[in-house]
Amino acid sequence: MGTVNIIFVSYVYVMLAWFRHRQVMRRIRMLKLRSSIILLQLRKRHLRRRCCWKKRRVQSYWYVNVPNYSEYDWIENFRMRKETFYEITELVREEMSPDSASVRPAIPLEMRVAIAIYKLGSCAEYRSVANLFGVGISTVQKFLKMFCTTICLKLPDFIHPPSDEEAKVIARRIEVKYGFPQVLGCIDGSHIQITAPVNGKRDYQNRKGGESIVLQAVVDDNYCFWDINVTMPGSCHDAFIFKNSRLYESMNLLPRAPVRINNVEVPLLILGDPAYPLLPWLLKPYTGRNLDPAQESFNAYLSSVRIVVENAFGKLKERWRIIGKKIDARIDLAPQIIATCCVLHNICERSHTPISGWSSTNYISSQIMPNLLQGADVSSPSPQLPNATEVRRVLTEHIATNLPLRRSIRPNL
Repeated sequence: MGTVNIIFVSYVYVMLAWFRHRQVMRRIRMLKLRSSIILLQLRKRHLRRRCCWKKRRVQSYWYVNVPNYSEYDWIENFRMRKETFYEITELVREEMSPDSASVRPAIPLEMRVAIAIYKLGSCAEYRSVANLFGVGISTVQKFLKMFCTTICLKLPDFIHPPSDEEAKVIARRIEVKYGFPQVLGCIDGSHIQITAPVNGKRDYQNRKGGESIVLQAVVDDNYCFWDINVTMPGSCHDAFIFKNSRLYESMNLLPRAPVRINNVEVPLLILGDPAYPLLPWLLKPYTGRNLDPAQESFNAYLSSVRIVVENAFGKLKERWRIIGKKIDARIDLAPQIIATCCVLHNICERSHTPISGWSSTNYISSQIMPNLLQGADVSSPSPQLPNATEVRRVLTEHIATNLPLRRSIRPNL
C-alpha cells in the first residue's frame, strides 16, 4: 500500500511539473510574439518618419549667384567664358537634356552641364559640389558620368591628326618660333593619379610608388592636343605605351610633306624624349656624355621645342584640377574624365581663354628664327621613308650650319 502511494504522489508531481513547463513555454511564445509585433510597429513608424519625396535643398548658387558672374568669375569658377559654356551646352543638348515626362521638375540642362564642369575644374569632393548646387551626391556622380560619356563620343571632332595643309602651317610656325624645321608636334607622357582597383593594383603603381594612368599626348605649338592615349596603367614604360597606341598603328596615315635637305628627304617629324624609339618620323635627342658641339646644339634646339608639351600638361592640370590630384572616381570612369579634360582644354585654348596666374610668354625663344628651309626642295611623298639615323644626322648638320650653337642645360643620359 505504501508503494502505491509513493508512485501516485510521484505521478502527481510529474504532471504538475509538465503543466508548469507548458505554461512557461506558452508565456515565452506569447512574449516573443508581442515583441515581434512591437518591433514591427516601431519599424513601420521609423520608416514612415524617414520617408520623404525630396529633401529640401537650397539652389541659390546657380539661380542667384551665377547670373551675376562677370567674365573673370566665369573663368575662375568654370574655367571658361560664358559664351564657351553655352557652346558646350549646345554640344551635349541631345544627350543630356532632361526627360519631359518626369514627375517633378527636372534639373535644367545648363545646370547639369555646370555641375559636371565645376567638378572637373575644382578639387572639391562630390559632397561639396552637391551642397553648392543644392542636389544629391548621386546626382553629381550621374551628371559627371553622363557629361564625360557624351564628350568622349564627340572626341574625334576635337582631337585628331592635322590635315596636310594644317600640318604644313604647324611646321612653319614651329620653325619661326624655335628654328627647328619640319616639326609636326611633340610627344610625351604624364601620370594622372587615380584610385586603383583592388584586383591588379600593382599594375597601376608607377616608379614613384603612386597609382596612376599614363596620358600620352601629341601637342602642337599652340598647346592643343591632336592625339591622346589613356589606356595604359602607370607601371608601363613610355616606349611600350607608344608601340601599343593608335598613333603608332596609324603612322602611315600621318602627313608627310617631305623636304629635301642635303639630298635626304626629311618628312614631317614628331619630337620625343630619350624614352621613345628613334624612327624616321619620330626624333629623339642624342644620348651619352661624349657628344660633339653639333649634337649638343641639336639636343638644345630639340628640347626648346619639346617644352610645348610640358607646358600643355601644366596648363591642362592647372585648368582642370580633378586630374591635378587623385581622381576620386571608379577606374572605368577615370580614362573618360581624362579624355574629357583634354577635349575641354582644346576648346578653351582655341578660344584663347586665359588661366589665372598663367603667363602666355614664350619662355624659350623671344626672337623670330630664320627660315632654314628657304629655297629647299619640297618634294612629293616617297613610298619609302628614309633611315631615322640619317634624318637626325642631316638635321644636326643643318641646324649647326644655319643657327648659333647652343648647349643643353639638361645632362645627357
